[in-house]
Amino acid sequence: MTINWELFAWATGLGFLWCQVVTHYAVSVGLHRYFAHNQFKTSVAHEWGFIILIMIACVRTPIGWVASHRMHHYDTEGPLDPHNYKELGYWKVALTTWDLPSVPIKFARDLYDNPRLVFGHKYWKQFLITYWIICFLISPYFWWGAAFMPFLFAKVGFGMLNIFGHWDGPTDGVWMNWILGGDGYHKQHHERPSRLVLGKYDLGGYLADRFWRTDKKK
Repeated sequence: MTINWELFAWATGLGFLWCQVVTHYAVSVGLHRYFAHNQFKTSVAHEWGFIILIMIACVRTPIGWVASHRMHHYDTEGPLDPHNYKELGYWKVALTTWDLPSVPIKFARDLYDNPRLVFGHKYWKQFLITYWIICFLISPYFWWGAAFMPFLFAKVGFGMLNIFGHWDGPTDGVWMNWILGGDGYHKQHHERPSRLVLGKYDLGGYLADRFWRTDKKK
């Protein structure tokens, strides 16, 4: 197959924009702030939107991600922290290839009450495979921008945050917000994990507070 570099460039550019949607809406706001920290209330329609795009980003099971993130907050950089690069090494965390064989039920018990999360937990592999096949059948260039780039963004962004966001304890890295949807305010987040908007460059938090939450006082 001969690569059409013009189509590849278009796929990469549009894919980058698509990654911003997935990162800001689904991963930073939906998976992290909504499901993991219960920072706001929203509609069932948005919950489905979060779950579908979370599965496109391929963070594996959303219940597993949320539970492991709660463990990270419970014992930051300690023995229970599942992605502590100071224990696991840089590459395993940077490439998000670390594994968590089991999760204490206290970190996940409430998550099984949400049928959208349970759906994502049960069917994320089947969804991902089906999505990738459909994208590739449409066009390899479409697959690159719509499927592989969000997967790559999620892996690299999560690894980046877990290393640079804990370079010297919880650390702010606003420069990471372009790939993390505002979660570069990592020190602020650890100090106030229930706060939705973390700073003036937190686009994900702003959008959630302005448009997607249903519990904001008028």
